[in-house]
Amino acid sequence: MFMILTVKTSAAVMTVWRIVYSYPRVRKVTVLVTDLAVSFITYALDIVSLIKCVREHHHSLSRMMTSISLVN
Repeated sequence: MFMILTVKTSAAVMTVWRIVYSYPRVRKVTVLVTDLAVSFITYALDIVSLIKCVREHHHSLSRMMTSISLVN
């Protein structure tokens, strides 16, 4: 989770930097569209990987939660 947050923060900073410094010089819409498409794909892959992780670890997480409640 921390790694995903770090990658997303750095990608956002990079995109803002490109908008401020690169886009005024380049003035091409294709660069912006490409950056937005890459961002969308990475967000979609993050969501898919988080869903996959939850599905794979659901059994162990529920077992851990029931064992915690039994201890109390």
